[in-house]
Amino acid sequence: MFWTYFQWAVLWLSYLVFPWIVFNVWMVSRKRRNVVWRIVWGGLLILSLLFVYMRFAEPQMIVVREEEFGGGPGTVPVRVAVISDLHLGVFKDSDYLQRILKSVETRRADLIVIPGDFINDPSQEQLSKMFEPFKAVKVPLVGVTGNHDAKVPGHFSSEEVRQALDGMVTMVDNGAYEYQKGGRKLRILGVSDLMEGRSDYGVLSKATAEDFDLLITHNPDTAYEIPAKYSYSNREIDLMFSGHTHGGQMFIPPLVYWMIPCDHPFVRGWYEVRGLPVYVTSGLGEVLLPMRFLVPPEVVIMDLKI
Repeated sequence: MFWTYFQWAVLWLSYLVFPWIVFNVWMVSRKRRNVVWRIVWGGLLILSLLFVYMRFAEPQMIVVREEEFGGGPGTVPVRVAVISDLHLGVFKDSDYLQRILKSVETRRADLIVIPGDFINDPSQEQLSKMFEPFKAVKVPLVGVTGNHDAKVPGHFSSEEVRQALDGMVTMVDNGAYEYQKGGRKLRILGVSDLMEGRSDYGVLSKATAEDFDLLITHNPDTAYEIPAKYSYSNREIDLMFSGHTHGGQMFIPPLVYWMIPCDHPFVRGWYEVRGLPVYVTSGLGEVLLPMRFLVPPEVVIMDLKI
């Protein structure tokens, strides 16, 4: 409960920055202040305005990042939207989810994948209602749970989150989903979150060299945990999507590398692990602090050639 109370406290106390800014402006404008004090109060004013940007502006600035992968003779284009780390609950709600889905809708995606962390300490009432915008989506939604969906931290289990999403999102934790287009098959394989400790890599045995196999899992460290018998050298798994890192949430080197909860040096973008291409999205929500800096919320549109 401390985690929840702390986040709520930060959320509401952050609004005190606005009267503080007014006070700063007054202190700077006082004629009797000498130059040194005006510089001090001016510096505090600049820092306060930077805080406003990080707290109230950038977390709402959804950007769409376009990427491509695959190709070759006989391939079929499939447009996949990746929306990760929604973290609906304390800081963001169903209205924000509605904005995200509208951004995706204008890009005409064939399907949407969600690599975990749907929630951030919502109430029971929120959990039962905040996913309703998913009902209006006309393309397949496929997802896996993340650590915040499985009490790491939080108070709802992954089973409860999957139940709340039932009928809206096809959850493939340690499972698979198949999508066909133009005579080609895209197989989406899901592995449960590494921190939850229930990852079952046996699902990867469904991968074949003939089809395009996309692995979605929340934590990119999973790429290093896949057993050797599912050899990357055979390229049966073609691509992996993950989230979890938030891109550091506030990109302040070298502090950002300390803030990311990964054992391996993932931040965001493209990586290759033992021959497996891995794409890590910085996601759309926030935890602990309702702030972002130089890492705006992102929707990734991945144009696959399968």
